[in-house]
Order: sequence, then structure tokens, then C-alpha cells
Amino acid sequence: MHVDAYTLILLTSGVTLISCVWLACEWWRGREASLRSWSIGFGCITVGCSISLLRLRGFDSLGIWFSYVFLILGHALFLRGCLSLTRSKAGASWLVGIPVWAACYVLPDDGAAPTLVLVITIVVGLYAAVCSTILLRSGATNRHARMLAGVFAFHAAAYVVRAALVGVEGGFVSLQSFKGFAIEAVLFEGALVAVALAILMVSAVREEREAELTARADTDPLTGTLNRRAFFAGVPILLSIERRRPSGAGTVLMLDLDAFKQLNDGFGHGFGDDVLRLMCEVVGRHLEPGELFGRLGGEEFAICLPATRLAEARARADAIRCDFAAAATAFADGRGEPTLSIGVAEVFGPGDLKDALDRADAALYVAKRAGRNRVEITSSRPETIPAVSIALAPNARGALASAA
Repeated sequence: MHVDAYTLILLTSGVTLISCVWLACEWWRGREASLRSWSIGFGCITVGCSISLLRLRGFDSLGIWFSYVFLILGHALFLRGCLSLTRSKAGASWLVGIPVWAACYVLPDDGAAPTLVLVITIVVGLYAAVCSTILLRSGATNRHARMLAGVFAFHAAAYVVRAALVGVEGGFVSLQSFKGFAIEAVLFEGALVAVALAILMVSAVREEREAELTARADTDPLTGTLNRRAFFAGVPILLSIERRRPSGAGTVLMLDLDAFKQLNDGFGHGFGDDVLRLMCEVVGRHLEPGELFGRLGGEEFAICLPATRLAEARARADAIRCDFAAAATAFADGRGEPTLSIGVAEVFGPGDLKDALDRADAALYVAKRAGRNRVEITSSRPETIPAVSIALAPNARGALASAA
């Protein structure tokens, strides 16, 4: 069955209009900048498709040259949306295709207009290719964003083929009457791609929303570290992996700010919050991927160092303590002397986590009684290690991802 170009334009206009409204409704729910740009982009393409029909009435300048600006602007807004989704800097570079379109006004006006078609095709194809590249290079784990990149890559490839068909006999016979097999093929491809883009754009943003909600649920709002629930969800998974290796399960560290109540009472809770954030910043500089750091409550924090022996853990704990003391002295500027005490204990498996933290906590209070601003270790080993079901930690994957 043959579908003429006029029908394909109406089909594309309908698809892009529905996509525009759908993305606008989805944007209203979360107010994401990417959805706003994409929705307006589909709206521009809808306007361009509608205006293009004017060429059938003899309005060539409006129906051909002017309609193309909406096609370019729509793809420029797609690029702007991709930049927003990946949190990349936008600037004004996404509008570079507009002056190129404006320059096309001086091109010769003939029925096939091969130069005009070639220039517009190259511009739109480049926009699609850049969208795909940005989504792939962002390093995001968003599965739907990667699929969206694939559709943009396909769209770019289609425009490469279209550019190659410029000048081929029968490809672009007449822009005024939409005659030419290349014109019909591109219109058909555009309708299909519009559907795929709209679905994947919404899916990618929804996936981002879910990831953000998970991160918020697993993150301490003051310090940005894992919260207690996320820490206890992630560590058993980590230890179950490490215990299978020759190096063993690892160590846990309990950290506590010395005389924190006096700091809060003497200099205000705002100062105390700043000291907590400073301590987390210092600790973060000493952590490697796969090591978990969480706030258990108040000024008490814990670190899990997988496959790390006591001697190495003590050395790293002492480095954290010294770095924090130096940073806190400079930050406090005479408002007390914030210091940190740390207790270190070995952990021998997922079922040993609670007892290991208790042992590290006992070592921590030995450090407190010995004068504070110290690191103490305990080398005691439990007689038995209870089994634990890793399935009881439903948020462990999110916790591990946040730690990395």
C-alpha cells in the first residue's frame, strides 16, 4: 500500500502534536528542564509540518524555506533537552543551526532546491548525532537515556542517507509538491522516530526521578553520606563478596567527633553542622570506590573498608584523624578545637557486622578515655559468625551505587 507525502505529513503532525502535549503534561508533574525543551521541540516540528503544506498553495517561501526553521529549532531544542538531562553546560551553542538556516535564504530557488535540502539535512543530522553523543558520553547509568541515544543515532544515520540522495534522480523531484522517493522516505522515518523519541524521553526522565528518590532515601540530608539504613543495607552485600577472596572480609571504623556537644552549645548548631560536613569531606578524600561511609546518628559515623587488614585500616584511620584536625583548626579559627576519635575492628562476614561495629565502638571509647583525638583498634575475634540472608537488604544495590 502506497501512502502519499500529504498523508505522511498529516501523520507526522499528529504524532508530534501528541508528543508535545504528552511531554508538557509530564513536565508539569516534575518541572524538569529537559522535558520542557523536548516538548517545545515537538511543538516546533508540528508547526513546521503544518506550514510546509502551504507550498501546495503556492506559498513557496513559507512552505519550504520558512518551515525548515521549525525543523531545525525543534532539533536544537532536543539538543538543549539532552544537555539538561545530562546536566551539561548548554550556553548558546545549541542555536548554531539558526544562522545557517537564515543564510539559506540567498540560495537559488528552483523546484528541487538541492543545495537547500543538502544544507538543512546536514544541520538536522548533526543535531541528532550530537544528541546521541552527549547521551552516551555522559557516563549515566540511565538505561532509557542510552536507548534514546540509539534512536538519535538512527535518526542521524537516516539524514546521512538523505544527504547522499540529494542529486540522485527521482530522490527530490519537487519540494513544492512533495515529489520524490527520498521525501516520502524521510517523512515516514520522521513519524516513526517521533514516536520512539517521545516514549524514551519520558522514560529517561522517569528513570532519573526514581534514581533521585532512591538517592534521597539512602542519603543523610545534612552530610550527604549514606544514612543508617542504607549503610546497614549495603555493607552485608559488600562483605559477602569480599569474604570469598583470600584477603578476607575487611574492617570497620567507628568515628565520633570529640566534645561535639560543647561545640554546639558554645558556638551554635550551625557551626556544629559545618564541622560535621567538613569531617565528611575529609573522610571522602580518603575513600576509594566500593568503600562505604555512613552516618549512624548524631556525630557518630561508620566506614567499611573491604579486604583491608587491621594495620592498614589503622594507618588510614590515623591519616583521616590528622587531616581532619588540620582542616578543622583552620576552619574553626579559634572557635574550639574540633578533633576526631576512631575505633577500628575487623569484620569477618555479613553476619558479623553488628558485633564488629560493637567492637569498633568499644575501641572508640577506649580512645575517648585515653584523651581523645586518637585511633584505637581491637583484635578480638568472635567465636561464631551468624549467617545472614542478603535478601533482607532490599536497598543494598542503591547504597553501593551511592557509595561508588
